[in-house]
Amino acid sequence: MKIAIGSDHAGYAVKESLKSLLAVRPGVIVEDAGCPSPESCDYPDFGEKVAAAVETGAADRGILVCTTGAGMTIAANRFPHVRAALAESPEEAATIRDHNGANVLVLAAGKTPADAIPAIVEAFLDGPDPTAERHVRRVAKLRNSEGKLPRRIGICFPQLRKILQKTLCGLGICLFHLRKALCICQIQLRKALLQLLGILHLLFTLARFLQYRRRFHRIQPVQNFQQERFCSKRISKVPFPMIRPILTQPPPPHNRKSSVHHKMVTA
Repeated sequence: MKIAIGSDHAGYAVKESLKSLLAVRPGVIVEDAGCPSPESCDYPDFGEKVAAAVETGAADRGILVCTTGAGMTIAANRFPHVRAALAESPEEAATIRDHNGANVLVLAAGKTPADAIPAIVEAFLDGPDPTAERHVRRVAKLRNSEGKLPRRIGICFPQLRKILQKTLCGLGICLFHLRKALCICQIQLRKALLQLLGILHLLFTLARFLQYRRRFHRIQPVQNFQQERFCSKRISKVPFPMIRPILTQPPPPHNRKSSVHHKMVTA
């Protein structure tokens, strides 16, 4: 039989004495779940360790010790397949085994006499499982075999809870970096679009310039003052002041027809 034993700082002395008592008992293996010293500590930490060992089958029975026994009982009974009960006498220890099928014994170090504790432990370990039909039926209703009670996986398997926490943290970090990368891509895309718009604006401006240049050079050379004045007004309406001097210069001849026309006009 493998027994998991644990206590808080108030039950440390009782736990150590029980380890010596159980070591000489034949066929018993003791697993100490803490606490390691009489310094102040939290009883739920060690109550959960013992209850988890009984829940998963790593231990056949469990023994918990605290000042009143109430805290350890509450901590252990949060596990679905753990039935922890407080016993302050050998008779109560035998009853919780025969009637309730308790698999975890809780001792109150502040109320139970030290000389009565060995007899209580012996009665708990030697007590048989429930055999009467009414007790078997009642104990069966305490189990979670039919899934009536919600199984708290995070409490029953602390390692699984830590793995899930790390996984969620890693997922959050990945989402953060993904969002950051998307923001950077959005900024780069916006810059590229602005550059494209600038190029399109430049091409549009160049097209307008070529259009105005071709339009104004179709005008015949001025023959009198009225025509010169009219031409100057049209050139002054060009929306690009920097290219107005260019408009006054005749373009070079591109083909034979344009060169002949230019010669005829100059003649």
